[in-house]
Amino acid sequence: MTSRHFCTEAEIQEIVTKCDSDNELFDFSDSDASDSNDSDSDDSSPDIRSTAQPSTSSDKIQLSRDPTCETFDSSTNQESSSEDEMSAKRAKGEFYWTTNDFHPFIHPHDETSGRKRTEGNETTILSFFMLFFTEELMKYIADETNKFFEYTMENTPESMHSRISKWKETNFQELYCFIAVCLLMARVKKLKISEYWSKDILLNTPVFSDLISRDRFLILLRMLHFSDNSMNTGGDSLFKIRTIIDKIRAAFGNALQPSQKLCIDESLLLFKGRLSFKQYIPSKRSRFGIKTFVLCDCQTGFVLDFIVYTGATTDIELHNLGKSGDIVATLLKPYLGRGHTLYVDNWYASPDLFLWLHEHATNACGTVRRNRRNMPKLEKKLKRGEMQSMSSDTMLGMKWCDKREVWMLTTCNTAEMIETNKVNRMTGEKIRNPQCVVDYNTSMGAVDRSDMILSSIQSVRKSVKWYKKFFFHILDLCVLNSHALHKLETGQNIPMAKFQLSLIRELIKKFSTERRKAGRGRRSEDENVLRFTGRHFPNLIPGDQSKKKSPRRRCVVCAKQNKRRETKYECKACNVALCAAPCFEIFHTKKKY
Repeated sequence: MTSRHFCTEAEIQEIVTKCDSDNELFDFSDSDASDSNDSDSDDSSPDIRSTAQPSTSSDKIQLSRDPTCETFDSSTNQESSSEDEMSAKRAKGEFYWTTNDFHPFIHPHDETSGRKRTEGNETTILSFFMLFFTEELMKYIADETNKFFEYTMENTPESMHSRISKWKETNFQELYCFIAVCLLMARVKKLKISEYWSKDILLNTPVFSDLISRDRFLILLRMLHFSDNSMNTGGDSLFKIRTIIDKIRAAFGNALQPSQKLCIDESLLLFKGRLSFKQYIPSKRSRFGIKTFVLCDCQTGFVLDFIVYTGATTDIELHNLGKSGDIVATLLKPYLGRGHTLYVDNWYASPDLFLWLHEHATNACGTVRRNRRNMPKLEKKLKRGEMQSMSSDTMLGMKWCDKREVWMLTTCNTAEMIETNKVNRMTGEKIRNPQCVVDYNTSMGAVDRSDMILSSIQSVRKSVKWYKKFFFHILDLCVLNSHALHKLETGQNIPMAKFQLSLIRELIKKFSTERRKAGRGRRSEDENVLRFTGRHFPNLIPGDQSKKKSPRRRCVVCAKQNKRRETKYECKACNVALCAAPCFEIFHTKKKY
């Protein structure tokens, strides 16, 4: 009688293994290669390899099976995994963390930062600004503005008394002057646009009427346009300003070779009108508005690139890194593989993204959310100042307790605690923080500083049309970048306010033309309240104001009484013609004359 033989689990596993195909591709880790009965290994702790590191040809061995014997053939090197394969590995969660000390591999940055040189580089303030707002761009805006007037007249019935009936075609020189006026309005704050052309002595600012008339400014502001409406086929939320955005983004990228440290953060432009992609961010000062993701150079504060968030139609490239990771990959595309160090907050940071950046020779550091996929489990309860960390082959995950728990992820810092410039008031000792926290606090924040600077000089005005408001925001970004380039190129640390005024002066000097003013119009009774105070004396009207030998002007007091009487005397302080007696006394003593 034949006896039954029961196979053990090890024998079953061996049978299954022998039934596999003759040629199989295995990915051996160090822990698989070390056998349990190896007497050479005296390390009691398991050697855990992180598959987060990109696999190379040496990691894989081809298994060739022979009918009589089994041998491993490692003569043929395999190619490195493609980006899709690495994405599949990340999706499976193949991250292994250990408590061993982390020794980062920092990708070197060997490029010098500064302005990208071209022939005939100038160092004037206007030349830096015109790197972005070029004559070509202004001619495009002028053409689209003229087209929009024709489109408006064809589709909208206008009253014959409307201001638009006085329209005449604009050109790029006039638009440069228009921009100068808009920038100047940011420095001279008034409640309404019409007040910039007020004749009231308390509000009067003559430079505006010298540059452009009120009606011309308002009609240009109304007709200002950046796209051809007849070409709109739908589907693009940014169609109204797409061309401007693309040209400005290209100009930003071509102007500067950034330093090693870069940061990405979000910015919010206040807008409370009706807009499909309007965002609400309670942590921002504006709370409601148009959100942009901004890439900034940490050293100079130069805005290298930006992406306008439009929801599902946001213009980004897909890299299987999630929405936030794909935004980072899109912004960093021209700077990958150059050894830059990127700083991001917890909305962007994740082990998957930092691994992808490490594969593309880019260092990364930032705060991270504890529930991100593939994050290490750091469950120890910490007191203030304590730290817990785990590491893989490519990155360090850390939990540090300050006033609250802070989670950090980095590929370029160790878990070392270093001294800061702050001192504990109770003990007098210098405060020690993790190296990655100090590095993050020092380098992160360039986008917020840019927003802070722009808030003091921004030319953005309230508008129903969102694309016009965003255009003026782009204008402010160009002024900010011009200031950063000027400081980097010349070494002169000019305050932003002074730089903006100098830019306005140069724009006016180059592009403004002498405007022929209209008649004086009706004089306001309250125009000159200072006529009752101070010292006023009658003077002869200067001879250069007229070709006559004895120039005369109409007396304002007599004109008020419907009397046409001309006089050769005037009050120089009030700039009005007055009869020597009794009109001079009446004008300076009575409110209603």
